[in-house]
Amino acid sequence: MDPKKILAKLRSDIAAKYKERSASVSTLKELRGQDSPDADKVDAEISTKRGIDDEIESMEARAADLDAEIAKDAEAEARAAEMRANAELPDEPEKTRAPAEVTKDESVYRADKDPKGKEFMRDLTQSFLGNTEARSRLERSTKQVLDARSAAGNPVSQRIAGTANVSGFAVPEYLTDLFAPEAKEGAQLANSDNMTVHDLPESGMVAYIPKTSTGTSVDEQSAQGAAVDETDFDDALISVPIYTVAGSQSAPRQVLDRAPEAVDTMLEDLVREYYTDLDRKAINRTTTGLLAAGTAVTYTDASPTAVELYAKILGAISGVEDALLDQAVDDNIRVLMRRNRWRWLQNQFIDTHPFISGRNAGALGQGIATGSLKGVRGYLPSDDPVVTDGNIPANLGTGTNEDLVAVYAKNEAHLWLDPSAPMMIRAEQTQSKKLTVDFVVYGYAATCFTRYSGGVQVIGGTGLVAPTF
Repeated sequence: MDPKKILAKLRSDIAAKYKERSASVSTLKELRGQDSPDADKVDAEISTKRGIDDEIESMEARAADLDAEIAKDAEAEARAAEMRANAELPDEPEKTRAPAEVTKDESVYRADKDPKGKEFMRDLTQSFLGNTEARSRLERSTKQVLDARSAAGNPVSQRIAGTANVSGFAVPEYLTDLFAPEAKEGAQLANSDNMTVHDLPESGMVAYIPKTSTGTSVDEQSAQGAAVDETDFDDALISVPIYTVAGSQSAPRQVLDRAPEAVDTMLEDLVREYYTDLDRKAINRTTTGLLAAGTAVTYTDASPTAVELYAKILGAISGVEDALLDQAVDDNIRVLMRRNRWRWLQNQFIDTHPFISGRNAGALGQGIATGSLKGVRGYLPSDDPVVTDGNIPANLGTGTNEDLVAVYAKNEAHLWLDPSAPMMIRAEQTQSKKLTVDFVVYGYAATCFTRYSGGVQVIGGTGLVAPTF
């Protein structure tokens, strides 16, 4: 029999079983509601209800297997049709041969047709409600995303996702570009403009980065024929723990069926929060975050000024350069602060000139509308770029109203990202008895800022209380 017909009958049987279960629940309520409930009858009805639950669970599992079989059959048919369409035709006489056409495998989800990703989100929900066409489109899109990464020299490890038995559906690349910067705080620090990004290793939950523990030495030769100076070089590996960034939401079946737009919004928000938390972890993670690696620079003043803070920032930059020496190359230093701290600097005036302005020649620093680097809001008088990030805490100090300013070097701010990025979305109907579908967004990451002691400087204190304008 056709698997679709078998599945249809099975779903009808499941519906009947749910009715039978409902009747059992009603009977059980009546028995328990009697003045003197018959314990034997109550136990018997409980046993009956449990038996129905076991049957439903078994039938649901068979239905899921049939869903998967139908989806694979549909994919195989689609692939076969593509192969037939692209098969080489026999040569025909020149007079009847049609002009050749160049064709390509068009992306399933495209920015020009689905700019907000609503079709992708809708297919994602419908695929787990038995819509085989939606699942087929998602699987074809995932294969396109993974093939594109492989062609670019960055194949996805099979432990994370395989095209034959996909553990999740890849978010189309253009949607990750859309989601990452636009919602919530976004990922201003955790990106390739402001950190040095590596691919995670293919296995294990630890990444490694080398560090020179003993460097070589050179000195003047004491006399002709004398031994020259020598110090044995030695290095070590820093182990960096890999952590999982993940979030989930549960959506009732009624919402999936009757209000799909609400699911679109929920999933989009979940994806955007993924990127925000990736950035938040890069800054605030207890052991491997930027702030945890910082050398403290204290700024204490009840009446803070831009000139005072600028002096502290220069001191912190000097500290980073002293730690990195020749590794502190041009365009490498970054000054990280909250957006309102940057606006406060722009609000300060020195000798009637604003401390930071647009492109006024009289200003000491320069603000820019759109930075050439992601997250850059402008440049200090020292020509060092300022990156603003709302994930820096603003509830520090005894008054819980202080923020921080961090200075670091991009080439010593290391970020490992999941090689399957864009990260995967996985949806499972694990709560079928409650008519609820779970959606999970996840990815793997690691950060390291500690190769050089003093390579991160963090300014904090009462001079960084909440700005007033």
